[in-house]
Amino acid sequence: MSIEKIREKILEEGGRWTSARQAILTVFFSDRKPLSPAEVRKRLAKGTADLASVYRTIRLFVEKGVLVPMVQTTEGQCYELSDDYREHHHHLLCGKCGQIQDYEDCQAGDVEKLIFKRMGFRVTRHDFQFYGLCADCL
Repeated sequence: MSIEKIREKILEEGGRWTSARQAILTVFFSDRKPLSPAEVRKRLAKGTADLASVYRTIRLFVEKGVLVPMVQTTEGQCYELSDDYREHHHHLLCGKCGQIQDYEDCQAGDVEKLIFKRMGFRVTRHDFQFYGLCADCL
């Protein structure tokens, strides 16, 4: 789904669409990695939105299922586009430098089938985060 479709969805539900919301969402579509509100603010053109507006906009996008909370870093809680708006993936987090890398080769499907077979529980979403050292920090 594109930014335009998200805008239409919010407007149809009675929300407002502002240039700040457009700019904030554009940052997430451009970077395609977990970002803290402070990191989003740094990427916006000066005067686009203050930090409080970034927080409010992120909260709205989380409520609408556009963004999901991800990892907690030294910058604070990070968010990224939900699986509805990008390829499903997991994260590799370096404990030394804080780098976050995407890992897209998910093999959890067999585990989900086993969970359903054994427990009668249908998994609708999962997330794995792997902690260690990146290649640069080894």
